[in-house]
Amino acid sequence: MGMSCLGIGVDRTLLPPIAPSLNEVGPRERSELAGWIEDSPRVALALGSLVGGFSRAYVVGDASRPRAAVIHIAEATAEPEVLGSDPAAVWSILSRLPGWQRPHLLTDGLAGPLSRLMERGLKVPVRREKDLQYILRAAPVDHQDARVRRITIADREIVERSDRLTQPRGHGDVRTTLSRGVVGGAVVGDRLVSSVMSCAWGGVHVNLGAATAKDWRGQGLAAAETVLVCRVLQERGLRPCWCTGPQNLASQRVAEKVGFELVEGGEYLIPEGPPGRVFGPSDPET
Repeated sequence: MGMSCLGIGVDRTLLPPIAPSLNEVGPRERSELAGWIEDSPRVALALGSLVGGFSRAYVVGDASRPRAAVIHIAEATAEPEVLGSDPAAVWSILSRLPGWQRPHLLTDGLAGPLSRLMERGLKVPVRREKDLQYILRAAPVDHQDARVRRITIADREIVERSDRLTQPRGHGDVRTTLSRGVVGGAVVGDRLVSSVMSCAWGGVHVNLGAATAKDWRGQGLAAAETVLVCRVLQERGLRPCWCTGPQNLASQRVAEKVGFELVEGGEYLIPEGPPGRVFGPSDPET
């Protein structure tokens, strides 16, 4: 597992603020923690962000074999990625981690006991929700669109003046994603109206991210972009993965059209409360 790209080229201002009183792992420990995480579709995003250097990581115990680990990804701070065998140790991190909404559990067996600890600590009910995890084991089902092409670092100016929604940031920021990642997109006029990107990878599994501007949805762009990206990744010996929520029917349709196979995913713990409420020490009710 290569660590040479750790933190290189990433805008540090994208990272979440340092959570006080927590054991944040340093550069050497990040490598140890990445080595502890077993590569799989479920952990592709967490592992890739750790290796790519655009997340903060907190552990209880030794980083090479922690009782609990929480990975707080830049631009996804509402959904910290959670691994470990000790629910109390996980909660000791989350209860001091600011600004989260719905932890994403990557280890089986955590959801029940951790949700009970959260309910006692937050004094609100906690709902459990499985995500849908897919993997592409064979060549993608062919979908083409003349508007879709590879998006590279040469397109940086076009990308950066486009809607933020469609800007690929799967490797931490636009520049790094365009130069190191794999991006397929549709440029109309001088704007990127749809894109599918690789997220950073720390093993052979690579999570994909997709976004299409509202006026361009339902035209098959995402499927054609996904096929393009998957072919490049597979040529490099990597395994494309796709993750989405049970309510996101459009995302599910793209995965199924391209030939992704549904496998076991992670699980979210969602505290009840008003929309947008965040938890952690900044919340006066916790």
